[in-house]
Amino acid sequence: MILKKIIPIALVLFSSAIIAQDQVVEKFKFYGFIRSDMYYNSRQSIDAVDGVFNLSPKPIDLDDKGNDKNNVPQLHLSSITTRMGVKINGDSILGAKSSGVIEVDFGGLGINAATSKETNITHLIRTRLAYVKLNWDQTELLFGQSWHPLFANMLATGSAFTVGAPFQPFNRCPMIQLKHNLTPEFSITTAAISQLQFASSGPIGQSPSYMNNAIIPEFFLGLEHKSKTLTNGIGGEVKTIKPSVNNITSMAAIAYSSYSKGKLQLKVKGLLGQNLSDQVMPWGYGIANLDANGNAMYTNHNLASGWINGAYGKKVQVGFLLGYGKNLGTSSNLLADKDGLYKVYGNGLSTTNITATNKLGVQTILNQAYRSTAYISYIKSNFILGLEYELTGAEYGTLNKNGLIVDKTNYSVNNNRVHLSASYLF
Repeated sequence: MILKKIIPIALVLFSSAIIAQDQVVEKFKFYGFIRSDMYYNSRQSIDAVDGVFNLSPKPIDLDDKGNDKNNVPQLHLSSITTRMGVKINGDSILGAKSSGVIEVDFGGLGINAATSKETNITHLIRTRLAYVKLNWDQTELLFGQSWHPLFANMLATGSAFTVGAPFQPFNRCPMIQLKHNLTPEFSITTAAISQLQFASSGPIGQSPSYMNNAIIPEFFLGLEHKSKTLTNGIGGEVKTIKPSVNNITSMAAIAYSSYSKGKLQLKVKGLLGQNLSDQVMPWGYGIANLDANGNAMYTNHNLASGWINGAYGKKVQVGFLLGYGKNLGTSSNLLADKDGLYKVYGNGLSTTNITATNKLGVQTILNQAYRSTAYISYIKSNFILGLEYELTGAEYGTLNKNGLIVDKTNYSVNNNRVHLSASYLF
């Protein structure tokens, strides 16, 4: 008799567990990939993420014997870009379909809580994405950490990790973003943006504190037309930071277009901007003057960049990328100190020895950079094997007061890079 009562109860509990498990599977979807990258550089390079994220070759820097310390090749193997995430489908909220994403990888750096500066602790788990979305019929609201809209609208296709950087903005950030479909093909996007992992440069290094102290979020506005094969878009952003007592406001604008049909992809993107060190792009800003109280007043470094990208194939894919970036100088002249040096913040700036007898070094700045790549990828189910050759060149020179280089101080360096990657998707 007892057994007859237990068996039905057990069957009910077992059935309930199966139903609950199915509901969990519907609500949570895990994804990610295991990836390893091996690369060779013919010259020391400015990079990130354990060298996998390659930017540009380093300038000439001579030791006491006249040897260029950066003319040294590299070979490295890393699995730091391995990542995992979960997509969550929630219940209806305010008449909207709710969803969320959490994604992490192992490219994190330790941060000193007191100064907000990076430490030498590396390979930590870091948050890549962490956001919630509400979707109505024509409107989408996102809040949390996601891709910056200067980047997210379009990225280059390739087997390496850089997706067009440093000729392409690259940034993930906390934001509130609203997208509305004006028609089935036209959409408008606006966002209020903060900084966290990708932050502006300044007196204490790269830190989100400059934007936090300005108490003004970054604002973005974009318009996009998307059909079955063609996508065209424009966008712009305004950003204010407070490096010390005074603020500095900068702007950037993008335009992009892509064509995709069958096995063919063609993409082009251009940018005009100021102070984009938070986007892993060259240059930033500098001190132009002092106010009546002796506090620094700042001027933006201006830049132009763009790239063209093509890819063809499904199982076996081949492609190329051509990228170019140019230093357009500062909006106002930089202020020299008593030693004739300028205070500048950003990427592509350094103090180097260009003669063996010059012990003090000179202020070196990147004037322009270019890249040419060709790649092939083999794609089989959830396995991807990629091989890419990349030639990146950089022209450097001595920093002038207008943010450009002093005449006849320019020289060029090149890096030949071979990058092999293997990814297993799940």
